[in-house]
Amino acid sequence: MVELNKQTVMGLFIALIMIFAMIGYAFMFTGREGGGDIPQIPHIVNRSLEPEEKILVLRTGRVLIEDFYSPESPESLEKKAMLEGFADRLKDFLVLEEVEVPANETRIWLIGRAGDVVDIGNITQRDFMTQFCLNAILQPKECLLEEI
Repeated sequence: MVELNKQTVMGLFIALIMIFAMIGYAFMFTGREGGGDIPQIPHIVNRSLEPEEKILVLRTGRVLIEDFYSPESPESLEKKAMLEGFADRLKDFLVLEEVEVPANETRIWLIGRAGDVVDIGNITQRDFMTQFCLNAILQPKECLLEEI
């Protein structure tokens, strides 16, 4: 029988660990049921998004706008309508999350690149597009034209 020294045994041990690690890594990506389908999130959501959904939106390069509006406030409903118009126009670049809250809890946030949160509660239509372009990873042609 062949006599193995310590170096040979350690070399074989390390080689086996590397081989099993490669096999395990391959199974991580092929062993999932459903083939790793990414759930589709519509561009306007009328509920609170789960944290995983928010992360998915940001990972796909889109901007997340959280509109906590009050149906009792005409100003809040006006901003909601403006944001829905932007969401329809820029549906491939953002997700608008609309959540109904009491009148004293209204706020509008834009969450973009690197998870930066920008308060856009007192923003005009023109300023909104500027803030959107500053915080968007994926940018529509309007952002490129704004720079000219």
